[in-house]
Amino acid sequence: MPERFLVLQSSYKVLTIGICENGRITDRSTEAKLTTSASLVPLAIQLLERNSLSLKDLSGIIIDQGPGAFGSLRVLLSTANAVGFALKLPLIGVDGLNTLAHDVIDNYTGARTDENILLVTMLNAYSVECYYGLYEVNLAQRKILQTFDRSYMKVYTLIELLIKRYPQHKQLFVGNGVPIYGHMIMEQLGDRSTCINDAFDLASIDTIAHYGFKQWQTDQNRVYRLMPLYLKMQMYTSAPSFNPAS
Repeated sequence: MPERFLVLQSSYKVLTIGICENGRITDRSTEAKLTTSASLVPLAIQLLERNSLSLKDLSGIIIDQGPGAFGSLRVLLSTANAVGFALKLPLIGVDGLNTLAHDVIDNYTGARTDENILLVTMLNAYSVECYYGLYEVNLAQRKILQTFDRSYMKVYTLIELLIKRYPQHKQLFVGNGVPIYGHMIMEQLGDRSTCINDAFDLASIDTIAHYGFKQWQTDQNRVYRLMPLYLKMQMYTSAPSFNPAS
């Protein structure tokens, strides 16, 4: 019997819901996110019914736990927490920055030279700020070699940090912050930087499903309540969640 999960992502402007069987998305629905709290459950039920399933057929709910726009994350997780608690469905939260890094490693279609580079995942945090993750990667080997940092700061401060700490690294920037701040990156870092503007805005729901299922297989603790991974405020903590970059 396949283990089935509902997979949720709604950290910015789009709500995406998928059905995952043993780590693979088998069907999905996407809509512009106007009122996540009102549309999430009906959209999920429609998707399940389209596949002759109900909430009772699920083993759990996999969620992009952030970071991202806090209002969206809070609504998404509050709704998931309520459904999980009511139906006793475990919740599996994945880190959006780390999962995005693995999305690039798995699916990048550009040149894969056998050279270690710095991968920068950059999500918009508004007010010229970003959530970011810094990873040393080898694209040819499809490996994340180490995670340097994962936090948030002003974009221009992050650029200064990259110039100071990683002067020899070629750098690849991905995430929905890149189309907004790519001009600043290119002006300061020049030929050492490559910005991807047309892909990898957020971790794909397929990658979220894959690593969420991987966590499910390795983590015996069942969690029924998640808080946002919101790096601006240390008071927000999460239940233990899988870090695919570790």
